[in-house]
Amino acid sequence: MENEKVSIIIPIYKVEKYIDDCLNSVLNQTYQNLEVILVDDGSPDNCPVICEKYKEKDQRIKVIHQKNQGLSSARNTGLKYVSGDYVLFLDSDDYINLDCCKRLVQMSKNTNSDIVIGEIVTVNEDGVRIDSNLGLKIHKSKILNKEQAMEEVIIEQQIRGYAWGKLFRREIADKVFYPTGKAYEDRFTIYKYFSKVEKVCLCPGAITYYRLRDSSITHSKNLDKWYDLIEGEDSLLQFCKKNYPDLVPLAESKIVGRYVHIWINFYDSKNKEKTRELVNQMKSIYKQYGHKKNIKAVHKISFLMIFIMPSLYRWLIHITNFDKNER
Repeated sequence: MENEKVSIIIPIYKVEKYIDDCLNSVLNQTYQNLEVILVDDGSPDNCPVICEKYKEKDQRIKVIHQKNQGLSSARNTGLKYVSGDYVLFLDSDDYINLDCCKRLVQMSKNTNSDIVIGEIVTVNEDGVRIDSNLGLKIHKSKILNKEQAMEEVIIEQQIRGYAWGKLFRREIADKVFYPTGKAYEDRFTIYKYFSKVEKVCLCPGAITYYRLRDSSITHSKNLDKWYDLIEGEDSLLQFCKKNYPDLVPLAESKIVGRYVHIWINFYDSKNKEKTRELVNQMKSIYKQYGHKKNIKAVHKISFLMIFIMPSLYRWLIHITNFDKNER
């Protein structure tokens, strides 16, 4: 069962409070044939020292120290040191259940799948479970072919658009690198993995605990980062135009829906200038896509209300929780 080695890449940056939870969840896995690659991305706290202490205790750990270059660079660095048969990404403020690797590898072998998708449970900063649309519950195993998987990458119902929470065969993860300097780097990259597969499997019981922190991108006050999400969706759209033309309508619809979600964050920031700039961009998007049948009616109505009566629309979003299916 444990002939195959799993390489776990963990970027490390300013997670002194959470790193023990993360590393203990990995080192205590019931599946022991692991290679744990810790990439210290110039963390200014005690994380570099903590990483070295864990390395002294467990020979499965490799530690790479580099100047701070961001999450994408740290993952790219980790990929250079992989020697395992599988690759698993894990963010250093998150953690996994003790059977996670065992379940993922077993499912990959049993179904001959190139990527295995695990469940996601959202927790707060103290590790207490919270209700969130960012989670993913898998009730039973399910096999997807390449086309089905690519569709799910777009709509994000059965597959969330994160690199973590997924077991990749090494040849699938090989030579797929993350864009440096971008927020939402997963959205630029995730479809590249799934375009290389023949079979994908959903795996119940293999759980990543995603820690939703106030300092996460979704809580960031840097509004310009949201444009990276749009750019990531557009890169996926352009990829579909070249390789999966049947999925173009879904990708277009996704972009339009993203704008509604992003506008809410801009509006709530009370930065009128930035919000006005976004609305002007949304008007161009509406001219481009508003007439198309594949765009959801609710999104078309949302655009028009944002243009005409934004405060009323924001109130309606609040009382209906309409935005719950966006991230």
